[in-house]
Amino acid sequence: MLVVITHCCGGLVRTPDMGWLLYQTPLRLIVAPAGAVQIFFVLSGWVLAASLSRAPLGTGFFSYIVRRILRIQPPYIFGLLFAWTLSFFYLAPQEAIGLNGWLKSYLPVHLDPSVLLRELLVPGNARSQLPVGWSLYVEIIFSFMMPLMWLITKRLHWVLLLPLLVYAYSGAADFRVLQWSFDFVFGLVLFFERERLARWIKIFPGFLQIGLVLLGLVLFAAPTNLIKTPPEILRVATGCAICLLAVLYIPSVRRIFETRPLTKLGQVSYSLYLVHFPILLLVAPLVTSAATPWRNLAAVLITVVPLSLLASELGYRLVEKPSIQLGRWCSKRLRPG
Repeated sequence: MLVVITHCCGGLVRTPDMGWLLYQTPLRLIVAPAGAVQIFFVLSGWVLAASLSRAPLGTGFFSYIVRRILRIQPPYIFGLLFAWTLSFFYLAPQEAIGLNGWLKSYLPVHLDPSVLLRELLVPGNARSQLPVGWSLYVEIIFSFMMPLMWLITKRLHWVLLLPLLVYAYSGAADFRVLQWSFDFVFGLVLFFERERLARWIKIFPGFLQIGLVLLGLVLFAAPTNLIKTPPEILRVATGCAICLLAVLYIPSVRRIFETRPLTKLGQVSYSLYLVHFPILLLVAPLVTSAATPWRNLAAVLITVVPLSLLASELGYRLVEKPSIQLGRWCSKRLRPG
């Protein structure tokens, strides 16, 4: 949902005063948190480590890969085809007077069918047809890398992953996906050190727990450039890891995230992530005008957010949930014995 709101706010023409209020005050936690995507990656590091810990060592690798592909790829295919279909109906950029240049740049995108078919394969990044597709490319690559990272940590120690992080921090990574190593490694380490971390946080006095939460939120929302540098990625990854620790081990924070609305959002979050951008591109030009930027923002939020939630519910029920069930079924059949 933070990603949805970020894109809704970030794609519209705004006044300097509006920009200051949205991006230089605590509202930034909602409308432009730098960690809105990286939190996905940190969570993936944790979840994939947990998944590998439950699988038989060695023999469970193939079932893990099959399950992981079925978890990511069918919803991604649905999201890309959904975006490609809606792109037939996007307005021309010159007609979208309430949108800024960044969002307008995606309106003319309509992939040639041959290119579309290539992007449906593993791994695909959707080009600019589905702008969030780059993160799914990163996700699938690290899904393939995680068993080796997990094995090194399990058999030896996670400190042996530090050379990977040093390489990513140097900015010399030829394979640009590696710049996101901080997120996945942090999630992996948090899983392996979960018992020790839980004990430490439990003995923290209340004011230190509050300070930990505030530190995590500050780093999570810290302003960064549109194209992040390795130090910025590291800073935000640290904030995301701290936020994850707070949700896991500080009871008052955990209770908030266990409420029904947030657990429901968590259930459909992947589908919501995939469908919201094409809906934004379709709807925003229709509901914005040369009127005040605040009116445009309100119009976009009250149309795009409900429509995205509806589409995400359908995507979850029709595609995501069946693909999860298929992955579990295949995993059981592939395990020996």
